[in-house]
Amino acid sequence: MKTFPKETNDVIEQLYSTMVLKHFPTYGKFWEKFIGVKSHVNFPGKIFPYGLRFSSTFQNEERSRLERIYEELTMAHYSLFCSLAGAHYQVAQLERTLGLGDTQTKQFEHWEAFEVAYLHLGIVFNEIHHLWDILSDLEVATRSLGTQLMKATLSHAGKAEAWKKFNELECDIKARRDNVTHYARGASRSVDGKVYVPLHQARNVLWTLELESKEWIQTLPKAKADLRQVEGIANAIHELLIERLDTYFTKKQVQVDYEATS
Repeated sequence: MKTFPKETNDVIEQLYSTMVLKHFPTYGKFWEKFIGVKSHVNFPGKIFPYGLRFSSTFQNEERSRLERIYEELTMAHYSLFCSLAGAHYQVAQLERTLGLGDTQTKQFEHWEAFEVAYLHLGIVFNEIHHLWDILSDLEVATRSLGTQLMKATLSHAGKAEAWKKFNELECDIKARRDNVTHYARGASRSVDGKVYVPLHQARNVLWTLELESKEWIQTLPKAKADLRQVEGIANAIHELLIERLDTYFTKKQVQVDYEATS
């Protein structure tokens, strides 16, 4: 079994693993258990996810179905990491712009970084739902049950508060993202070179109403705090995703193939 991030060959994971694992260590645990890397004799120099081993009793149709779902699982998990890496990059750019003074360049680059950070954070929630949809596809061959499966799993594990936090955070992140993507840039205030936005933001709210907000927060602390919270809730939910995948593979007598394909 490979170890993460020591043995990842991916450039993005190499660059951002330390940042992501600080608040999302189960990403590495998932990678080591289900993804990893191995070589393939038919594709020298190329790196692939582990793959699966099946008993001789498996029918070809079911084997093909599980291999397809497994590959999608590895793709979704990697996409989740890339979005978190992108959010870290944009938050760093956001902080950098504060040193540009009161210039047009600062204004443009600051808002670009803030907005794209939230685009990435919104995608993180999409990929979490995607991963549970894949699990639902594995367990009951129905993708539409992924979100219900996540909620039920958290409740059964005594983590109903985590589900509540997940929903509240998702609504807040996506409201800010959707306003930027589909509606308009949100209202803001600048004071002494620092930029403030309403602490809470509903979807599709007019600027005149937003400017009446009682609570404001600086863009940089807001983005940093949201990134930490997103990684924290993803970490808690990932623990249960790992457990269910483990249970499924054991029940089906499917093994993750840690060895290089011969």
